[in-house]
Amino acid sequence: MNSRAIAGVLLLGTIFLGFIRLFAALREEKRKTLFTNEYTSRFMQFAQAEQIDGSAYTWLLRNSVRMQREIGIYGIGSFKQPGSLQHIQGYEVIVNLLPEIMDSKADRFDITDRARVLSRTYWETLARYSGVLEERLAETLKQTRNPFRWLQTGVQTILSLPLFVLHWLGLIGTSALAGLQDAVVVKILTGLVTLVGLPSAIATIAVGWPEFQGYIVSLWEAIFG
Repeated sequence: MNSRAIAGVLLLGTIFLGFIRLFAALREEKRKTLFTNEYTSRFMQFAQAEQIDGSAYTWLLRNSVRMQREIGIYGIGSFKQPGSLQHIQGYEVIVNLLPEIMDSKADRFDITDRARVLSRTYWETLARYSGVLEERLAETLKQTRNPFRWLQTGVQTILSLPLFVLHWLGLIGTSALAGLQDAVVVKILTGLVTLVGLPSAIATIAVGWPEFQGYIVSLWEAIFG
């Protein structure tokens, strides 16, 4: 296989790898959006029911840990019980507030309308996260339509292979993997490799590696010689 063919295969392979990763990311954002929409709909069904909806509550309870895990930092904050001056820091809204709402709805002697206040806090948390998902979905969809972004993502994936190996070996977690992939150093390296590698690959495909190498040497000698 000559240098032109090798350069073509590497370029197309990197672009294809990037497209596959972006397509997978798009599917994941769609899955999160569908689940969040279903969770919100079930919660509204539970919160607005005049009588306690045991079926809806059971479904919400069974899926609350998953929802809390997916919502991440958007579902953690400071919480103050209605009528109390005490603030709870680092409060996980999805898993902790749901039983509170259930208890308030079951309390027939509650005259403070506590269930309504807590339900509003719960719904607002879900609504904010839904907005974040809409933004992410739109951005990911735009990236899947950009061939240059395919190449950039493919380069980033190749540069991140050591991180994937460490993750596969169990030495780093999923959140750490995502954080390292988004690190400034990785982004800078990805940009440099993309900017340098793309013209090089195109030139190699067009004229062949020996000719391109000779041109670079001649240009270097003309500038610095």
